[in-house]
Order: sequence, then C-alpha cells, then structure tokens
Amino acid sequence: MVALATAGVPGSNLVDSSVISGYALAHTLQVIGAGASYTFAATIGATYSNTKFKGLRDITSGPAPLTGVAGAATLNNAKVDFRYQLSLTLLPSAAYVQTKSSEVDGPSGARYHQSAMGVDYLLSKRTDIYRGGVYQKANETDSTGNPAVASISQTTPSSTDRRAALR
Repeated sequence: MVALATAGVPGSNLVDSSVISGYALAHTLQVIGAGASYTFAATIGATYSNTKFKGLRDITSGPAPLTGVAGAATLNNAKVDFRYQLSLTLLPSAAYVQTKSSEVDGPSGARYHQSAMGVDYLLSKRTDIYRGGVYQKANETDSTGNPAVASISQTTPSSTDRRAALR
C-alpha cells in the first residue's frame, strides 16, 4: 500500500542518514531478509532483515568515516503490518517497525521505533488518493558515534530523537 511506503528501514540513504552513514565505506554489504503475509478478512504481514556491514576500515574500501572504526556492524529490522478493506474503495492500514543496530564489533547501538498509519481511497482502478503518517523515536548511539536522531526515509534527518511526518 502506497500510504505506508515510508514505514521501512529508517534512513535508507547511505550518505545522508546517520543511521548507517558511518558504515558507508564497508568493504562488504550482506543483506538477508524474509517476509510473509496472510489474508483473511484483512491482511497481516511481517518482515525481518539482517544487514551486515563487513570490512570497515578495510584498505580497499577507502578511509573509514570514523577514526578507529574497524570490524563489522549489524542492523536487524523487523516489521509487522495490518490492512483491512472497509469497503471496495477504502483501505486503512497500520505498521510498526523496529530497527536495532549494533556498535562496530559490539552488542549495543541505536534502536529506532517507528509506527505508521494510513488510509487509501480508490477513485478508480488506476487512481487513488492516500494519507499517511509516520512517527519515529530513536535512542542510543548511531553509526557515527553520536546520539541517535530520528531519520524517517525520504525526509531530512531530525535534529532530535523524535520525528513525525505526514504524506
């Protein structure tokens, strides 16, 4: 559903987002993911992905953005979503996403909690209008070694640990 397009991995741009910009020059990027959905009167779905940035500070990938950053870092992302067709033309939806990153070669890092709600109204088979809202809360330390800030996809990162966006 279009209304929840922003309810994915926080800050998915490697350069602009402090969520992962500290790992932009990793030698190897490994992504593994799985998802499933079940449709009855409504649709419920879930996805999980594990992203590993390996070879940080590897000479072949260039200089690391942080002094002393070496090794590997991991991002775990889990999402659940729900959609229900109230009528032939009205589809409300909701989603929750949690992203947990590790510090480089360490167990802790930033945690991002994101919730989204939306409604899609079908005007015809090919035309619809939608409204969606996303709220994100960040905590701990991001990939650049600074306090984590909210970073919703397709928006400028916040200057604080919270952010809301409407679309």
